[in-house]
Amino acid sequence: MLDTIIELLKDASILVSVFTLVGCVIQGKSANDTIVSVTKTFIGFILLFAAAKLMISPSLKEFSKIFMMAFHVEGIVPNNEVIIVEAIVQLGREFGSAIAFGLIGAMALNLVFARFTPLKYVVLSGHHVFFMVSCLALISILHGFSIPELR
Repeated sequence: MLDTIIELLKDASILVSVFTLVGCVIQGKSANDTIVSVTKTFIGFILLFAAAKLMISPSLKEFSKIFMMAFHVEGIVPNNEVIIVEAIVQLGREFGSAIAFGLIGAMALNLVFARFTPLKYVVLSGHHVFFMVSCLALISILHGFSIPELR
């Protein structure tokens, strides 16, 4: 039973959906609003990963070729969603869970700062936080930090 729960929480979309569920319960949202929020979060993560892997990545490869030929430059056309999805695919589910835990930690820390300090701003653009946490997790792993095992 515990192994099943741990395996489910290694999936970033499920982990962030659980975080959304906890947030809705704390806010006292109705059951309908809670179900809608959790479902939107889960489907949003699934669509983000699917779209980045299936649609954006191949089109960026072709666009990069055209761009390099047209302007006679060498390089790549970066897209943060594709970079993060490819990193998660290459490094496995543990990397995805590290990103999800980092995302939840960053959001919680932001709420603590907003509540107990004069810094009253709450970051609402989750895609920017997602990208930054993903980059920090990737850089940390590449520099030798290990991801603690959940079990």
